[in-house]
Amino acid sequence: MSQHEPENLELDNEESLQTLVRAITLAGGEFSLILLRCNYATLRQRMVERLHQLSPVNIREITLPASVKTLYTAIKEQLGNEQPPALIVFGLETVKNIDTVLTAANQVREEFKKQFPFPILLWVNDLTLQKFIRRAADLENWASTIEFATSTPDLFNLLQQKTDEIFTGDVVPSVQVCRELTTAHQELQARGEVVNSAMTASLEFVLGFHDYLYA
Repeated sequence: MSQHEPENLELDNEESLQTLVRAITLAGGEFSLILLRCNYATLRQRMVERLHQLSPVNIREITLPASVKTLYTAIKEQLGNEQPPALIVFGLETVKNIDTVLTAANQVREEFKKQFPFPILLWVNDLTLQKFIRRAADLENWASTIEFATSTPDLFNLLQQKTDEIFTGDVVPSVQVCRELTTAHQELQARGEVVNSAMTASLEFVLGFHDYLYA
């Protein structure tokens, strides 16, 4: 992950959204795959809301079930005969058999071009993106990637808020939540930020609690 100056991130994210809107607008009834790289659910939701405000066309949304077997079929089943101007796909990071799903998507990549004459915007976190590159290299080569990043204060707030919510029982330390917390901690360290001992201890407790719950 490249180092970001926190004060520039809001502008960077807005520019990424403008790039995305241009790609959607200029698609001209042809398939394209755009990977939207984002590690945090709250930021992702904010960017989606802003994208809907900026886009001149209606963007359809679908969420993949965790039990999905193939990406192509899952999209086909949810859309039916509908061909929207653009499609956002959520949930890839929660798919259980992600390696199998990505390998299958790579094998039927020509069908994406034939059957989906519109941009598909696929949300991925860093872990999912790494798997995508490994398991669906040919499909990934067709894709462009747009990144959305979180400011340093927001990363600190995420760590504090999520660990507090877990301690009070408002949030379950799911795999996704723990991954976000771990990623936030790693990003802060990469930016040269010092995470205090209390917050580090809270994070370690949460990760241990997750391991206990899901052992």
